[in-house]
Order: sequence, then C-alpha cells, then structure tokens
Amino acid sequence: MNHFLRLSQDQTDIHNPETTEQPVIPGNMILMMMPRFIQQMIKVEEIQSVMTVSYDKISFKSPLHLDQEFKLSLTCTNLRKRGETYFLSQEIKLKHPADSMVFCQIQINDLYR
Repeated sequence: MNHFLRLSQDQTDIHNPETTEQPVIPGNMILMMMPRFIQQMIKVEEIQSVMTVSYDKISFKSPLHLDQEFKLSLTCTNLRKRGETYFLSQEIKLKHPADSMVFCQIQINDLYR
C-alpha cells in the first residue's frame, strides 16, 4: 500500500499506515486490483487479450481497512459476441467474510479477444 500511496501521491492520513492505526485502503487502489481479482476467478481458454472497457456504478458502502479480510463475489450479468470479440459485464462485491456486509460494489465491462 505504501508504494501505491507514493505513486498516487495520496497524502490522506486515513490511508497512511504510518499515521493511523487502522488505515483504509484507497478506493482507487481497490479499482486498480479488480482486473487481477477477476482474472483469478474466470478461466478462459484461447483468449489473446483482455481489457477493461468501463467501470460502472461504483459504490463504496463502508471502509475496507488494510488488515481486514474480504471475500469477492462475481456475477456475470451479460455476455455479448461481436465478431471474434466478447463483451462481458460483471457485478463484483467485496464482502466481509463473517457477515457478508458489502464494502464495495462495482459493475465492470471487459472485452475479450
């Protein structure tokens, strides 16, 4: 997280592990990690490239602290094919593992070739 804070030049105290006891993970860092999380969950064969086309309806419902565990749920909401290109729409939720409280909810659209 320190590397991300330096790169993004985020100096907000609530994110800084050196100035707060329970740092909150920046929303931009969560968004940056989404493609990696998705690629770990979805296995697609014979795909040359994947790119995120858009993030829609991003909602941060409660803070996610650096030391908190979460589970990720992914729901494919739409799949379209145009030529050799597939467009996949997904709804992703980061939830607290014990009570399923939602930290973050995001709709993402990806392109697969």
